[in-house]
Amino acid sequence: SFPTRRSSDLYPTTTTSSSGVTSLDGSGHWFPKSIGWRSQNFDRTRDGQYLALQWQKDTMKSSLPYFRSQFDMYWNENIFMSSYNPYAHSDGSGGPSLSNAHFNSAGMMDKGTISMPDGIMMGGTTRYNSRNSQTGDLAWNFTWTPNDRWRLSSDLQVVNSRTHAVDSSVGTAVAVPGQTFDLTHGIPQVTIDAASQAIMNDPSKYYWYYTMEHFDRATGQQKAWKGDAQYKFDNPIFTDVRFGVRLTDRKANTENSNPNYNWAAVGNPWDNNTQAKLSQYGGVGNVQPLTLNSFMSGKSSAPSLVVPTMAVAANYATSYPILHQYGKDACVAA
Repeated sequence: SFPTRRSSDLYPTTTTSSSGVTSLDGSGHWFPKSIGWRSQNFDRTRDGQYLALQWQKDTMKSSLPYFRSQFDMYWNENIFMSSYNPYAHSDGSGGPSLSNAHFNSAGMMDKGTISMPDGIMMGGTTRYNSRNSQTGDLAWNFTWTPNDRWRLSSDLQVVNSRTHAVDSSVGTAVAVPGQTFDLTHGIPQVTIDAASQAIMNDPSKYYWYYTMEHFDRATGQQKAWKGDAQYKFDNPIFTDVRFGVRLTDRKANTENSNPNYNWAAVGNPWDNNTQAKLSQYGGVGNVQPLTLNSFMSGKSSAPSLVVPTMAVAANYATSYPILHQYGKDACVAA
């Protein structure tokens, strides 16, 4: 049996015998389970309103302020991630090959090329996320000073908050021979050879990979009241006595979609016959090539991929059933 991964990001290097038995190679070396990069756009608009009423007559005064604040948050991102089977298949084939590999003092691969005979899966994800949150705060104060001895006050506050969010991701995938990375010079570098980049630029080589949606909503309310009294003495030491009552009632409710983040495959990387290829299943107009021209402020480069359009991720109620039907149709056709 194999030990668990050294961390969630690394696998041990292995060797496979002529009989197809895979075991640790004894080198103490580790290589990354995946290499990825991403780009995110973020926008948040916040607005608020404030209103206050004040009243006073003789020994009585009152105030009634109301504050309301809300924000609309929207962000989207494109995620590029490679993945592969870290161990050889039972017949001794299909495992990753490391070339020109450099390992640091901890035994972790920080430079070199990872390739696989049946291809490294490169996934391109388009993610859409929006959230709206709102809070309203109403407070009422009444103060009465009936004489020079007594001062009475009452404060009532009601706060209501709510929020809701939608998070939708749609992915495509393609298999490429390999990829090269370099972590030894500060900013990571990822490069793809010309043959792999030609595959990654061709939408017909891709298939629909997965969908994932998440929804949440929450409400909260707090009601608080305090009553205070003050009585003054004609005494230089004991000037006054104060006492009061505090009451608070809080309640909140949070609902998450179930499953919370519902990852669902459309096509399987290990089964070429059941993959819903973009060239056959709805690729036209629903995907786009994406190149990160100013990745890491131009200090690093990232290969281009074909990813779903933002409309496919945002219009999940319409697109998800269609995409999963593509997956079923591909299985039937196979």
